[in-house]
Order: sequence, then structure tokens, then C-alpha cells
Amino acid sequence: MGTTPEQPVLDSLHTRFVSAEVATVSEEEQSTWAACLHEHLGVLHSSAYIPGGARLSEDSGGKFATGLSAQHSQKRP
Repeated sequence: MGTTPEQPVLDSLHTRFVSAEVATVSEEEQSTWAACLHEHLGVLHSSAYIPGGARLSEDSGGKFATGLSAQHSQKRP
């Protein structure tokens, strides 16, 4: 039986990162890497670290444009 180039990589990742508890779950329940790695994935609330929260999603386009403009002006002689 042949194998795809991805299969050895997936096998290696599975061996390294999937806990024994997850390995006992049926293959149907492990249909995605998110399902396999559910114990290692999570959400953090920036308000726990920065008063009022980091507000990273607000005006992201404007912040990106400002950063590009600053980067471009730094490259000028």
C-alpha cells in the first residue's frame, strides 16, 4: 500500500503531540487536529494582562496602514 508525502508527517505529529488520553478516543472523534489537540488549544482574555483589554481587533486595518507607513518612512534616506 502506498503512502502520501503528508502521512509520515501526520504520523510523527500524532506521536509527538497527541496525549495518551486522546489516543484512546475513536478515530471518528479525532477527525481534525483541533479535536486531537483540544487540551492544548485555548483562549486567553487580554484583560487579565492589560487593564481594559488589548483591543487587538479594533481598527486593525488602520493600525496596519500606520505600521506600513512608519516602516516605509524609516527606509527613506
